[in-house]
Amino acid sequence: MTRWQIIQTESFNEPWWFFDDWQEDIVLELEATTREEAKALYIEVFTKLHDTYGYQQVKKNTLAAFWCDEEKCFCEECDDDLQVYHGLLVLKDGEHDPDLISN
Repeated sequence: MTRWQIIQTESFNEPWWFFDDWQEDIVLELEATTREEAKALYIEVFTKLHDTYGYQQVKKNTLAAFWCDEEKCFCEECDDDLQVYHGLLVLKDGEHDPDLISN
């Protein structure tokens, strides 16, 4: 059975980077068993983030980053304040699904 995951992250990195430890940044994970349910969940979370943050960038249809200038956190490793990104992505059976929104 096909399984979709709608995942929200909070990180210094945009969600399309998929660094080795990206899953540690997950703050919300929703699951769906139908394409229609997955699409509705993605749109619901996307709309909430869009309405909350001043900036957004979308890549490959279902990799989205949202941010605002005021939300920065200190990075000890960098010794600097860095932008915080709220990411949104869709996985289908564990792999990025760029076709959820386009089709």
